[in-house]
Amino acid sequence: MSAPVRRARPPAGLGRFALVGGALLFLALFLGLPLIVVFTEALSKGFAAYVAAISNPIALAAIKLTLLVAAITVPLNLVFGVAAAWTIT
Repeated sequence: MSAPVRRARPPAGLGRFALVGGALLFLALFLGLPLIVVFTEALSKGFAAYVAAISNPIALAAIKLTLLVAAITVPLNLVFGVAAAWTIT
């Protein structure tokens, strides 16, 4: 007969809040900060300059191409990612 399996207990009290706080800080730094920098730089010359730059036909073509590629690759990554996960497990 084998010994009973001991399950790890989740951290309690202050340790739990420290882990959640650390995860939120990580998300803020690695997701929020780059977004803030991108928008700050994009709008550094004013909103009118931003609208003029983004209404350029070349910029609009680049945006359309980006959205098209994302619309194709996201479902493909989903399918192949799930298949790879099943294969690995």
